[in-house]
Amino acid sequence: MGNVNKVIIKKKSSPVLKVGKIEYKLPENKSVPVENLGGYVMLIYGAKKIGKTSLCSIFPNALFLFFESGGKALRIYQETMTSWRKFTRFVELLKRDKRFDTIIIDTADLAYDCCFEEVCGLLGVEHPADAGWGKGWSAIRKEFTFAINTLTNAGKGVIFISHEKDVEIEDREGVKHITTTNTLSRQAKECLEGIVDIWANYSYEGDKRVLKILGSESLDAGHRLKERFRYTDKTRIRKIPMGRSEEEAYENFIKAFNNKLENPKITK
Repeated sequence: MGNVNKVIIKKKSSPVLKVGKIEYKLPENKSVPVENLGGYVMLIYGAKKIGKTSLCSIFPNALFLFFESGGKALRIYQETMTSWRKFTRFVELLKRDKRFDTIIIDTADLAYDCCFEEVCGLLGVEHPADAGWGKGWSAIRKEFTFAINTLTNAGKGVIFISHEKDVEIEDREGVKHITTTNTLSRQAKECLEGIVDIWANYSYEGDKRVLKILGSESLDAGHRLKERFRYTDKTRIRKIPMGRSEEEAYENFIKAFNNKLENPKITK
């Protein structure tokens, strides 16, 4: 392992561990939360044609990686992902890129399907169960997780888009209820919901569009941003009005993120 030396610089400073020419040191300052909404990792799911892609198109310096046709009517930077191999090569490009700030994966469901097909092909099977002993499923999980983690660690914001569905859930008491969630497969859901900072449901309430960012037993949604998404009176925002255009939707999303929305219960 080479020569290892431990050096205490000062009584109240962090120790330094030197291994060869590399030095390791514990952090001395707290990290600062990202101040740009587009710099976070998000999962936005909702009804088809509600405007998920259009909303994401307003984010500055955004690049769309399309696994399905969806950007023909938009003036955006985009690439069509015809295979999982092409996607992983673009992930490598993005690690070195300085132009784009937010990457949109549309849809995350089809991204996982591409990974599924790629790994099965490499294993020479039609279905992961055919590999035996869970090796197929394990290989898919490993490949998908590695590529997604590489992307989200590239210093950019990432938005995953998915659709919605209603599923019947039985709680611990045996009571069944309907929950609105995304259409991701179990493995993809476990991977993405574990890394996203914000997972939101884009839906209608009557004829109005809203982005729900806090969930309940009947809705999958939430976020990890303790200092964000609060009304001007400091109470937490559960849903954001998205207006009648993608520009208005983006503007309200930013206002909510910056704690500049007024509480409608107070302003009425």
